[in-house]
Amino acid sequence: MRVLDCSTVDTALKSLCELLRTDEATLDMYIESNKYRVTNKDKCWYYDNLKIEEVLDFFNLRKDEILPDKLLMFHLTSGIDDRSFRQYGILNLQSIIKNDILSSFFTASGVKIQYEEGSAPLIHFKGKVFEDEMLFHRFNSDRCINGFLIKEDAESNSNVGHIRECPEFIWDISKLIQLPGLIGKWKESAKSMKMSLLVNFEDINYFEPAEYVIKAVEYVLFKKTNYWDPDQNFMVFLNEEVCISPENITQIDEL
Repeated sequence: MRVLDCSTVDTALKSLCELLRTDEATLDMYIESNKYRVTNKDKCWYYDNLKIEEVLDFFNLRKDEILPDKLLMFHLTSGIDDRSFRQYGILNLQSIIKNDILSSFFTASGVKIQYEEGSAPLIHFKGKVFEDEMLFHRFNSDRCINGFLIKEDAESNSNVGHIRECPEFIWDISKLIQLPGLIGKWKESAKSMKMSLLVNFEDINYFEPAEYVIKAVEYVLFKKTNYWDPDQNFMVFLNEEVCISPENITQIDEL
């Protein structure tokens, strides 16, 4: 089984050796020969983009030969504790609501979510029923699990600051029903977590499959030239219907 694991530079190198069918000395030589692409002039960084075609030509491979079977994805979230993750895994948004995973949390704040198969959920609060286009979008077209290709500094990426504090859909519900205390109640007892998830490569909602391999090569190159920055991490989005089973959660780090 070929796994792309960018937990560290070392694991990325080992994964790339397997995917590119080479040894570490040859891969190191290739990385060194491309360090000229990263330059710093007058305190400004420049990167002459490495193309996947150049990688394929050097290692004499086709795109379909370098794709992994699985990928280690790094997911940022917050939770009351890790027990539900150990029991249920990581669920997409529809599955969370459908299975009443957070019903006790909402009930404690006087919020009830009514779900019917095939429809957007209705939010009941203080005798009113709320529905919203954004919530409809989240439950029907944007309910996927997402994360990062690279573990290092994933929690420092500018896209995830609010997610580390509170799940995005709770922010949305709080705004919809005008109950800011809902977010505060979550933050009171929740912990920020970074999870390592083993996912099938075919379950990734990707535009260009080989892009994941070139980004792993760039990660090693950037680290060796001091160009690495958390915001250069590559986002990974899973297909809408995918959930992660507990056995595919390989590590949970409390932040």
